[in-house]
Amino acid sequence: LGPQVGSLSIAGRYVSATAAADIGGDLYEALDTPYGVRIIIGDVRGKGLDAVRLASIVLGSYRHVAYERSDLRAIVSDLDRAVARSVGEEDFVTAVLLEERGGTLTIVNCGHPAPLLLRRGRAIPLDPPVTAPPLGFMPVVQPRVERLEPADRVLLFTDGLGEARRDGEFFPTAERAWGLLGHGRVADGLASLETALVEWVRGRLDDD
Repeated sequence: LGPQVGSLSIAGRYVSATAAADIGGDLYEALDTPYGVRIIIGDVRGKGLDAVRLASIVLGSYRHVAYERSDLRAIVSDLDRAVARSVGEEDFVTAVLLEERGGTLTIVNCGHPAPLLLRRGRAIPLDPPVTAPPLGFMPVVQPRVERLEPADRVLLFTDGLGEARRDGEFFPTAERAWGLLGHGRVADGLASLETALVEWVRGRLDDD
């Protein structure tokens, strides 16, 4: 991704838990659309080729409807139908969608870890107003709206980061986010975050 999408500086980083694999069930995309910059991050339940296939279905659908739908809730409905057509009863995709337009950030969340807003030395979880289930389970989402300030940054991540453990302790994402990501180039910040994560788990990642 990036380094620039619309008016935003953007960077993405994918780290596979399997040394032989370059891609799995995590997905992300950022697009400059008529409705602003729109970003998705998601995590497919399961592993292997089935997860890769479903991730590609979600991304393919998103890359189409992100340019067509004026409301993020309509995009969620479209993606939910795409997932439901393609999977069994136990399969699903957690996802967060963001839209930045004119300095206003709109977020909808389908069962995914909440993004972190990095602002003036703090990491603020952008929790949804109402919890919604993942794609595939007919989520009904309520948007959260934030007015961005100069120098704000937003970290989106999957549970491979949020649930990474060492001796039973989770990686302290919120506590360390500002120190690792709050300054310099966003791509350099992600590299620092990856280094800190790998050190925390002593080089043994259990999830992408």
